[in-house]
Amino acid sequence: MWLIDTLSIQPLTLPEIQKKWLNASANEDGDPLAERTFNRYRREAESLMYVDIKCDKHDGNLYKIIRPDGFKNDELQQWLLSAFRVSSLTERVNQREEVMIEPAPPAANLLQDVMEAIDGKRLLRIVYKSHYQDEKEIILLPAFVRLFKQRWYVIGEVRGKERTMTCALERVKEIELLEENKVKFSPKLRAILKPEVYFEHCFGIIRQFEPITIC
Repeated sequence: MWLIDTLSIQPLTLPEIQKKWLNASANEDGDPLAERTFNRYRREAESLMYVDIKCDKHDGNLYKIIRPDGFKNDELQQWLLSAFRVSSLTERVNQREEVMIEPAPPAANLLQDVMEAIDGKRLLRIVYKSHYQDEKEIILLPAFVRLFKQRWYVIGEVRGKERTMTCALERVKEIELLEENKVKFSPKLRAILKPEVYFEHCFGIIRQFEPITIC
């Protein structure tokens, strides 16, 4: 993560990378970075972030981050790098009155069950209390999650209803990962329950109607 973060700011030669590593907060023991170790870290970084780190011999042997054609995870990559930077500064920030931060997104502890359900195409039993309705139990087949304005949401299909639902994780009172797996979305909703499609014509996290073209 440190290597990706450093090279995302500017390309560097190996000696420049080695010099920066000596003073990096991620290098707790102050160990030097041998070329062999650097190449191992480089391969791990490439695998972790789905990029290539290439040495441009025609431009002063600078190491540069190369994103493959069709790379779609730039926002996620930037989010991960931001989290890494904050984590690296935690000890210093924790003791400073000059730093003001927002509260962390609530209910992030529920994400593990949600992501397991998405990966295994499994159902979630959710006891949900919205701002407008009484507490109710929902069987949800989750499709994806979204972080919006410091709040986590899970979007999916309500089992047996053939309708979608957006649940704020902070409003979830109970959550249970059910055993049934490889559950399929209904044909009616399968095409729209994708992040790039579902919110394409929306602002925020509310999707009520199909878009209308006005001539």
